[in-house]
Amino acid sequence: MPGLVFRRVKIFWSLLTFTLVWLGIGTSTYLLIRYFAISSGDPKLFDVCGVVFRSDCDAALSSSLGIQLGVPLAGWGLVHFVVVAATLSLATGLGESFRTEATLTVLFFCTVAAVLGVILTIVMLTGSTAFCPLCVSIHVINLLLIPVVKLGSALTAGELFGSVTTGFKYLFGADVQDPVLVRWKIMGFVTIALVGIVSYQWVLIQTDRRLVQHDSTLTFADVLEEFNRQQSVEIPFGPDDPWLGEKGSPVRLVLFSDFQCPVCQRFTADLMHIREHHPKLTVVFKHYPLSNQCSDDMSVDMHPLSCAAAYASEAARHQGKFWEYHDAMFASTQELEPDTLLDLARSIGLDMARFEADLTDPATSGKVKADVSLGNTLQIDGTPTAFLNGKKLTGNPMSMLEKLIEYHVKL
Repeated sequence: MPGLVFRRVKIFWSLLTFTLVWLGIGTSTYLLIRYFAISSGDPKLFDVCGVVFRSDCDAALSSSLGIQLGVPLAGWGLVHFVVVAATLSLATGLGESFRTEATLTVLFFCTVAAVLGVILTIVMLTGSTAFCPLCVSIHVINLLLIPVVKLGSALTAGELFGSVTTGFKYLFGADVQDPVLVRWKIMGFVTIALVGIVSYQWVLIQTDRRLVQHDSTLTFADVLEEFNRQQSVEIPFGPDDPWLGEKGSPVRLVLFSDFQCPVCQRFTADLMHIREHHPKLTVVFKHYPLSNQCSDDMSVDMHPLSCAAAYASEAARHQGKFWEYHDAMFASTQELEPDTLLDLARSIGLDMARFEADLTDPATSGKVKADVSLGNTLQIDGTPTAFLNGKKLTGNPMSMLEKLIEYHVKL
């Protein structure tokens, strides 16, 4: 009977361990795919963070911390959990002969990852970068693995320490009881290392394939031909629209954007850099917050803070400081909560009494709603979406878009 109880307990811990590992693999894979999607400007993948946690993981994924040593952090998480899964699988296949070493290896990797996870979580909590609940869930999974693996192994601290001592003795030439067994254990470690290298290379290759744009495969003639095939549409441009440049300029780019959209942030920064070299280009801003909180015409609530941010920018526009507030929001590392919006307004010197009054003015929400309705009429399916002289720009590399703008400026 005691043997049956022991086996049941062992099965329980094994199932819990592999469940946590597969949760880690699944979450890391989703975040990696999501990173690829937002980096390519096409975030159509279901937004778990926005729907489940009502948060914006995209901002954290696309932050300066989002990629390290050429690999997205989600990719490093995937490599970590794949190595842990491989190690535990070897322990299961090889039995008692490799159980202690596998436990030590998993505990080592999980401890290192846990320390890094705590650091990253603190960075998010302090506001240095956006908070990502799914990222934190990976860190929690990793932390849980440490006691679960230890308890599931039923090994004492003395047994684990003894295995380490034996390994060091063998490495430094001391005699061991069974050198053949030790060599087989070394082969196990080599196998784990190979799994880590292969998984890392796979993630690296996927990153290069999905994020590195090879302009040599796309010529400007191709871009221009595709642009000319687009049907031109009439987009209203009135005194209530924020704009930069000459109102009567023959080259006008209308941008539908969302202040909670990290891809919009990067696109706008690149666009403003282009405009510095081409002052004849007029840029017109239109609101398209991806939230149903400010328009019944929007079916999703992907960015729940985007409506309030749009209202705040309109309130700043009433004081002639739309673009200053626009830049301040995109530059902020804080979530665009109400207090943050007020702090940003103070930072650019707005009249706070008027700002707060304009925030709740029906005309403010009416302008945002009108822009969303216009975007839906134009069949916009995401942000950023831009129209150059009435023709929709497709997702070409920014270098090609710059050439396209240069071409029209010179006409």
